[in-house]
Amino acid sequence: MTTVIPTEHPVADFLTHTRLAPRQAHKALTVWPLQLRDEAARPGAPVYVSLGTALAKGALEISEVDAGGSVPHVRATNKGGEAVLFVFGEEIRGAKQNRVANASFLVPPQRSVVLDVSCVEAGRWQRRSARFEHAEEVLSSAIRRKMARKVSRSIVEQRGFKADQGEVWAEIGSRLGASATLSDTGAYADYRGSRDTDLGEVAKAFHPVERQVGFVACIGDQVVGLEGIGRPEVFQADFQALLNSYAIDAIDAVMLRQLESQPAAKGSFDAPEPFLEAVGRATFSSSSSLGDGDDLRLESGSVGGVRSRVRRSGARDGVPGVRGQGIPYTGEVRAKDRLCHRGVRSSSHDARRGGLAANPAGARFGSTGTS
Repeated sequence: MTTVIPTEHPVADFLTHTRLAPRQAHKALTVWPLQLRDEAARPGAPVYVSLGTALAKGALEISEVDAGGSVPHVRATNKGGEAVLFVFGEEIRGAKQNRVANASFLVPPQRSVVLDVSCVEAGRWQRRSARFEHAEEVLSSAIRRKMARKVSRSIVEQRGFKADQGEVWAEIGSRLGASATLSDTGAYADYRGSRDTDLGEVAKAFHPVERQVGFVACIGDQVVGLEGIGRPEVFQADFQALLNSYAIDAIDAVMLRQLESQPAAKGSFDAPEPFLEAVGRATFSSSSSLGDGDDLRLESGSVGGVRSRVRRSGARDGVPGVRGQGIPYTGEVRAKDRLCHRGVRSSSHDARRGGLAANPAGARFGSTGTS
């Protein structure tokens, strides 16, 4: 069941405890780190760990749902004592074919949950391993944005967290072809591997900062989205994979525009502050997620996206009380192209400027990519 949240804004609450740090940049990609403010104490925040951490410790196992397998589903079994965050677009490899999560899911401790996923390896349906391994990668932010639109529609139609599998395969196939990348199985991993040298160069220019819980990303002179995870140690574990999700789109920006057969669109935002403000004005809808917590989706004339929140005892409607506590957050918020955002466009900040010390009063937050 999906319900509209008329007054509560968990992402806005989260943002009141954060600030923008000075930018980091390399060629077409610019990132503004999002930090917890010094006074944002974390005792009492829900505890969860990253997917990579849990898999490395053997606390989590991900497998096909049964011997026959099912393309749009995998089974995650958490044998540990902490919840595990499986980020939207995070890739797992092995079993019968490589997959990515269709949304951000929180797998509770001592539970087995069937999760909705998409295949990112169209040409294989043959078991390579009993269980999946962590790829340490997150799918391209541009592909995730297209997935998110279809998943949102699926939720409204009460079909779960279903993406358009054909669209995902087509997007990956187009990139493999345009980049002249050979892949026996049509795997996103092969396209990603073909950009390994360039991604390595980009990585040298970016690093997580103290108490970082997210970032605003800009490709060229346009804000393309925001990523956020409420616990700094979990964000740091996923930092490089999330960064690569944007970096690969920045590296191949010209190629991607050619694949879309249209000129570069004029985006809604050229600086992070108005983008964050717009997120704060967007309306959220809420539905039960798979595993723990709720799935929140926002939509307005200029931004749209997804966010996962954790229910806590004593929190009304699952909305965590702020009171200086670190709020668990992950999700996708996109700046929509070809739309003029009313009333918040700022001429005083350029996307290439640095030194942004703090959000303006009332700034709001979301997470990742352009429409």
